[in-house]
Amino acid sequence: MIDFYINSGKIGISESLKNMLTGKTLVMRGYDETVSCDAGLCEVVHDITVKVKRHCNDKNLLFFINGDVEIAMDSYIFDMLSVENITISKGKNLIVDRKKH
Repeated sequence: MIDFYINSGKIGISESLKNMLTGKTLVMRGYDETVSCDAGLCEVVHDITVKVKRHCNDKNLLFFINGDVEIAMDSYIFDMLSVENITISKGKNLIVDRKKH
């Protein structure tokens, strides 16, 4: 596991992703999605998108490097790490697992 300790939380990236991420950037962004509304009350889901990019120079993102692996995240993800840990592994797609700490 490749671990990044950020804002009292941890992002763990599976070793199986190391070759795919070498020389690239794992970009993490948070988003909100309204999934249902009933009688004026709406349920909003807070989730994460994860993409692998060759180049990322977005000045609104925070960048962290551990060895050959670079990650970039928006402020939503950075703030989330104060209460949650994130694990990223490889399946058919990238799998993101969130757990409170």
